Amino acid sequence: MKQSRSFRHLWTSFLISEIGDWLLKIALPLAIFNKTGSATQMATVYGISFLPWIFFSLFGGIIADRYNKKRILILGNFTSSVLVLLLW
Repeated sequence: MKQSRSFRHLWTSFLISEIGDWLLKIALPLAIFNKTGSATQMATVYGISFLPWIFFSLFGGIIADRYNKKRILILGNFTSSVLVLLLW
């Protein structure tokens, strides 16, 4: 089965984004542990990293149904990149 070029681009960008997200979810708690030496604080940071998904996934679904999905993805990834750079 031959896949369209657009699908390959979408799949590749999704894969790269997910790899970055999971690296951040691993690196941030490890950075906290290296600075504080506290496993409790490390676990707290890891747990807190899931709160945005819990609180905003419902609104994200509504927004995705009403607006241009490509622009939402670009804006979301850009915002995520800026916030990660601010943490650095």
